[in-house]
Amino acid sequence: MGWPVVPLGEMVCLVHILDGLNMKLVLASESQFRRRALDMLGLAYEICPSGIDEKAIRDNNPADLTRKLAEAKARKVASACSGAVVVSGGSSF
Repeated sequence: MGWPVVPLGEMVCLVHILDGLNMKLVLASESQFRRRALDMLGLAYEICPSGIDEKAIRDNNPADLTRKLAEAKARKVASACSGAVVVSGGSSF
């Protein structure tokens, strides 16, 4: 089953959808920055780190690497959190 990936720019739309539904929101990260972003939106959420080996995912293009990391984290957590909306992010330095 394919899981939709929502770019951060569409987060506001997601907030409006969640506001009217009884859905669980899961943050697939232990990032303080991502926690603060969700806190600022005023949403209740759970934290469930993916535990993936980020060093095993490689790409020479930093933007593609960031996307691959975020998608891998989201897919791993989504497989364990059926019916939840999973929020994930990636970064590369």
